[in-house]
Amino acid sequence: GNSGINIELRVIPTLANYTELDDIVEFVGRVFSNINQISLMGLESIGWARKNWSTIFIEYTSYSEKITSAIDAAHRSGIPLTIFNYPLCHLPERAWELAAQSISDWKNYYPKECDECTQKSSCAGYFSSSTGRFHQPPRPIL
Repeated sequence: GNSGINIELRVIPTLANYTELDDIVEFVGRVFSNINQISLMGLESIGWARKNWSTIFIEYTSYSEKITSAIDAAHRSGIPLTIFNYPLCHLPERAWELAAQSISDWKNYYPKECDECTQKSSCAGYFSSSTGRFHQPPRPIL
């Protein structure tokens, strides 16, 4: 990681690693000089992830404090952090400015509850593959 090549580190929080989000960010900030972007990626319910959903998925709100701590660690390290594939209503408000509206149009979906949300136009929404039991219910921001 230190041979002059810029690296984007993508971290997908799961049951196996969500407690270490801030530690992961702090570690790479100290050890790798060529990390130029850290991306926290929401888990998409396709392929092996869908098959193993009950053993890997953790509700976003269960680790919102760890997301905030990871943001702080990235800031201290001077590494930009961006959050992809998360509905804003499941992120701490402090993380909203780092969240990208990142899900491709063809696989993006907003449940009807999102229609009344004031942040819908800025929100990534949900993966269409998550319809049904694979996503947390929306909590419209009013």
